[in-house]
Amino acid sequence: MNITYLIGNGFDISIGLHTKYEQFYRHLTKKNKFNKDDFDITRNIMNSIENGDDLWSDFELGLGNYVERIKNSERLEQFIEEKFQIENELKNYLKLQEERIEWNLDRAKEAGIEFYKAVKELNYLEDVFEDYTSCSYINSKFDSINVINFNYTNVIERIVENINLDEVLYLHGKVDRNIILGVDDKEQIKNMIYNDNEEMVLSMCKRDMMNHDSKKRLKNARLLLSEKTDYVFIYGLSVGETDRFWWDVIEDSLKTGNIKKVVIFWYDANIDLQLRTKVRRKKESVKRKFLKKYYNDENIRNNVEVIINSDIFNSVQEVIKELIDMKEQREQREQILRSIR
Repeated sequence: MNITYLIGNGFDISIGLHTKYEQFYRHLTKKNKFNKDDFDITRNIMNSIENGDDLWSDFELGLGNYVERIKNSERLEQFIEEKFQIENELKNYLKLQEERIEWNLDRAKEAGIEFYKAVKELNYLEDVFEDYTSCSYINSKFDSINVINFNYTNVIERIVENINLDEVLYLHGKVDRNIILGVDDKEQIKNMIYNDNEEMVLSMCKRDMMNHDSKKRLKNARLLLSEKTDYVFIYGLSVGETDRFWWDVIEDSLKTGNIKKVVIFWYDANIDLQLRTKVRRKKESVKRKFLKKYYNDENIRNNVEVIINSDIFNSVQEVIKELIDMKEQREQREQILRSIR
């Protein structure tokens, strides 16, 4: 019995990193990046989504929508160059965010232990599994725990490096390597002239970029989700359309019975958990968003559970936030000492 966790940006946000796209946008604005003509396209995209939902998938879809404005090859080259520049800026920014954590060895090990307990001990999900098995049975029978990380940061890797996880697969690259930022497929490139252009596709479509640059990673992730996973847990992901390929892979595996259950941990700061009707509707809307192919199949729909505002990683978050505070306090002390010398 195999368990796979899909981890997204909501995890990095929950531990105290400033990785929302609007925080990155403010960072670029503070650096006066948008005073330069060569960031004109990026500024327009970010301005168009600044007041919307705070999701990176909105920015990725914004890239695909902006392509509709491209009318000539010169503008196409400018767009591709700007996208490359924004990826470099994002990598540098995320490195700064990683550096905010004081990786004290003992406390890092503690975070790893808490993470392992959270992903292994499923007793808090007893109600989710009561229809056909028990969490204690799953705990006694599982063979492996895998993590597919949709983030670019190395935080998960640092947390789990001292514990026994089978694999951490970085789906879209890492800050110290190339990263993959873009839309799901060419249908999300809103320009009939350029959505078949090879340069455009290899610059914008995640699956094509992976197939070109990291075919093995694409193959391993697909194999893991289609054949080697019994239970999928999704945390910190908006299940947006720019990753639709992966939600379809999971849906197909639910259909074949290879995946028995999917649990989506969903965060909504504006929902009152006491309002049962509102909670039920929110859960159903998340299911509908996730299950595009088989939502009307009752058996599949019943094997997707949505948990609102779970504290599954609360202990991990507390440890990492303490490590961030430790570094901030140390830097403040050093600054005070420098000022009085």
